[in-house]
Amino acid sequence: VLNGCEATEATTRVLMQIRGQGIQPVCRDVALDSYAFPPRNLSLDFLEALDAFYRDELQRRVELSHVNLEGKAVWLQEYLRYRVDGVSDADARSQVLTQIQEAAAPDVEACPEMDPAGEMHPIYDHRVQRATSENNPTVFQVDETILLPHASVPDAVIRPDGSTWLYYVNGQPNQHGTFIAELGTDGLFQEKDCVRVDGLWNGNMVDPDIRLTSDGRYRLFYYEGHFVNQSGPPDPDAKHPFYSAISTDGIHFEREALLFEFDDIATDPTAVELANGSWLLAGVQASVVFLATSTDGISYTMTSHTFDQGIPELAVFPNGDVRLYQSGVPGARGMVAWLSQDNGETWTQEGNTGVPGADPSLVHEADGSYTMYFKTFEPGGE
Repeated sequence: VLNGCEATEATTRVLMQIRGQGIQPVCRDVALDSYAFPPRNLSLDFLEALDAFYRDELQRRVELSHVNLEGKAVWLQEYLRYRVDGVSDADARSQVLTQIQEAAAPDVEACPEMDPAGEMHPIYDHRVQRATSENNPTVFQVDETILLPHASVPDAVIRPDGSTWLYYVNGQPNQHGTFIAELGTDGLFQEKDCVRVDGLWNGNMVDPDIRLTSDGRYRLFYYEGHFVNQSGPPDPDAKHPFYSAISTDGIHFEREALLFEFDDIATDPTAVELANGSWLLAGVQASVVFLATSTDGISYTMTSHTFDQGIPELAVFPNGDVRLYQSGVPGARGMVAWLSQDNGETWTQEGNTGVPGADPSLVHEADGSYTMYFKTFEPGGE
């Protein structure tokens, strides 16, 4: 076809060659820059004719393939188009496979746009700040810079490429739910994307806790509440579930498991993968911080250990130590740090970190220092 033959004539000449009648001449000479590939339906017609020829005339047995004839027609033609345009074999293969991956990607719901006329939530007055420590994860210096306004319940992760992403609940009108922001060179966070689970946006998905797993994936723990799309007050008998979701890119997640389902209000899950491969999870239920353990990060069992009211953040350290940072402790002038050196079996209070606010999130920087991200409130906010 590239050399001026009609599709039926090109098919006939190919079959003649297969019958042993030699390489057939082209229909006409075509300039190198004037090749025109046939429509994809004609390429499929050729492959169907070729398949029938091998079956009926050559009596060949069926060869199984994961690629059907239409897929072969489309993607082989794409490969040849790249090659004719001077692309190398390796690059042509790579570009075709990229097209296939993009074509096979599931439909993903768009992130909601900020709408000034949309529903306003109290977290509009929340914002994200940070505190830093050179080498002591229990004593921090507070930075008064507002890193991200209209954002609540922050949780940060340092990705393999060194970038810092912040997962947070968006307080902008019409955007209630979990978003992602990336730390810029100016030291501030800029909105990057929103989190989708199974391709869908969920405005009731809050209290994100993100972890980079030992196998290089992202595991997100979250609470699903009753905040948006409600026709009236929430059902008093509605459950309060904790979920986990898994992702390879940190944006598009698949729901992994229902971890807990509480009758009473429960919020703020946080979890860490321990040195022995097991997991430790904390959360707030009935104003008490509870602990639960898991061997696989999915199925958890409650322990008997609890902490007084407050919002927890779990962090694991290279030497195997585990710390629980607790904000909102009555009478404390900042977040309280607890230390466990036996994977959460026993705990020792280390003291006050000096960090105000709520919803702490600790990251260990590449230079060995520590950054604690946390939530504060606009004056007069709640």
